[in-house]
Amino acid sequence: MRYLDLEIQNVGPLRIANDDTSQQGQTDTLYYIPGSTIRGLVIHSLRKDEKKFEKMKKDLFSDKVHFMNAYLMSDGKRMIPSLKGFYEDKAACRGKKEIENVLVRDIGQGKKRASLGRYCYPEGENILYGSAAMGENLNINRGREGKRTVFRSQYMQKGQNFAGYITFDDSIADEVVMAVRQVFSDSFYIGNSRYSGYGRCRCVRAEIERGIPYGELRIQRDRSRFYMVLLSNMSMRNSWGELAGLDLEILSKRLCSSPLRLDRCASSVVEVHGYNRSWDGAIPSAMMYEAGSVFCIETEDGSAVSAEHFAKLEEQGIGIRRNEGFGQIMFFDGYDRLRYKIPADKKENADDAVSLPGGHEKEVDMDMRIAARGLMMHRMERAMERYLVDHPLRLSGISNSKLGIVLSICMELRYSPREAKEKMLEFAAHSQEKDEKNKRHDGRKRQDALYRYISSVLEEDLLERLGMNQKNKKILGVPVSEVLSEEEILGRKLQLIIEQIRYANREVRMHAD
Repeated sequence: MRYLDLEIQNVGPLRIANDDTSQQGQTDTLYYIPGSTIRGLVIHSLRKDEKKFEKMKKDLFSDKVHFMNAYLMSDGKRMIPSLKGFYEDKAACRGKKEIENVLVRDIGQGKKRASLGRYCYPEGENILYGSAAMGENLNINRGREGKRTVFRSQYMQKGQNFAGYITFDDSIADEVVMAVRQVFSDSFYIGNSRYSGYGRCRCVRAEIERGIPYGELRIQRDRSRFYMVLLSNMSMRNSWGELAGLDLEILSKRLCSSPLRLDRCASSVVEVHGYNRSWDGAIPSAMMYEAGSVFCIETEDGSAVSAEHFAKLEEQGIGIRRNEGFGQIMFFDGYDRLRYKIPADKKENADDAVSLPGGHEKEVDMDMRIAARGLMMHRMERAMERYLVDHPLRLSGISNSKLGIVLSICMELRYSPREAKEKMLEFAAHSQEKDEKNKRHDGRKRQDALYRYISSVLEEDLLERLGMNQKNKKILGVPVSEVLSEEEILGRKLQLIIEQIRYANREVRMHAD
């Protein structure tokens, strides 16, 4: 089987609405690029040439072509949805930590589900895990009667790479394959809010390969007992045409094996919605097993299933709506050997922490730093609460529009503090220059208060501003200067600006009432 190997980078912030978790007043986004979104991009692009599209349409919508989900890449690796079935103790640990597998042994009391983020990558006995960087902004919706409501919108931050692929059966003509590949030769837009600057992406790689990705993780030999991992949401239909989740009878036929038995599983379910643009309406929803679910299956008579049949079923997928990327599976070799979890961005430090010969000095040092950081954050929060009351922001002479811009920048970029600081200072300088020019023409009073406030908060020492005289002091034996990074301090400054503006707005409304 051929497949088009894709690596997509979101040049701008990306929002693909998640109908399952979004509520009134807030829109959540998916943390991946769905296969249906990639299919929509391909269909929309190819429809520009109606004659060619009519020839390809039947193949593009058939089960001979699968548009798979695109998941986050980390350190050049294709991540997969975080695996279910792991538990850990309740002690905090930022480095390498031992986890237990519920599919291998019963879990005792005092354990909780292991936090593995949204994505993971198995590597020997370790699971590297992480999540896509997310952001959010607040908008004001002005209704027809002048009523204003605030709503929150979530998005994936720009500059992240996602790996996906499109499989083609060997019966699909080369002309169709090359036409699909051509779609990804330039930048494109996907997702929601495109006219608001969201959704711009570019294709980093689009190469035609043989086989199927994740080959290093898949079963390479015959097995009578195996683990099936869902790489996307999945639901099968039974012989009566009803949705049945996992139908072992059909699965055994697809694997050409003796009857199968489900030994254990770690799974969750999700209701999947959809929309048909041709019908201009929603399609019937379906309950599916969620991506990351794991099933431990074995043959009833102990006979082995051929590795060739594993590979063939992985290429074809199982269940409904495979053309949209659902039913993507992997027969995982090594699930029962996983024993530790490591944050993907902390891999080197975490490995060092557990591999020290003899004592555990570095582990203890790391734990002290974590405790010191938590205590420092707690003290800063209390100091910020006092500061809001004792040093209220005076809004007289400052326009609501400028306050709104400052608040919007802080909210939108609070997870990218350095970028937020640059935009804030740039906005302050531009607005000050504009006001000075206006003053010479119409005599308007300069709004120096806002400029001085932004510059002072971002440039001056935060601890001194909050009255926390911590210079040359230590917290739990850790120097204060080493507890929080420069970026974390900058993030707390942005939070202080947000809280001060909100507090000042509440004061204004209270006096108005």
